[in-house]
Amino acid sequence: DFALLPVYAAMKAYTHQTPVMYPGWFQEDHWAVTWSAGWYTATDPGATFGALRATTQPGALLRFVFSGTDLILVTYRGPRAGALSVSVDGGPARSYDLHSEASEFQYRLLTARGLRDGRHTATIVSESGDNFIDGFIVRRVPDRTGWLMAAMVAGLGVAWFMARRGGDEGRKTDDEGA
Repeated sequence: DFALLPVYAAMKAYTHQTPVMYPGWFQEDHWAVTWSAGWYTATDPGATFGALRATTQPGALLRFVFSGTDLILVTYRGPRAGALSVSVDGGPARSYDLHSEASEFQYRLLTARGLRDGRHTATIVSESGDNFIDGFIVRRVPDRTGWLMAAMVAGLGVAWFMARRGGDEGRKTDDEGA
């Protein structure tokens, strides 16, 4: 009778979600990345799997959503490299100058660290020169601050208890001698 079942609506909603990069290593052609005009695919034997995305156009940008706490951009650093900026969740953009005397393919540029665990939107903009994107690494690093604080408090408590106990033992000895 061609009646739509509830599973149809569920699948329709699921397939229309925003694509997300979860923790792992992703190539530049990942389907979650949206590239503006000015980026093109280039082949280079130094790139991961021999290909990367490149631009010479200032203002060319790319955007994607990732889920994690850290974002590392895999890029090229060398004499041909320019500068790019990275903004996470619409915050202030940090600029990175990738120009260097020596060529370094698959250079890992830590662009975001210690974010709260969850979804974030990254925007990368080519500022000047030649820029190359070879991949992305998303990490989820657990926050251990609470455990460290609890261990410190427990350690101080044990030290205090031992100091008090040592003082009580000294008093008993003094009392017995008197």
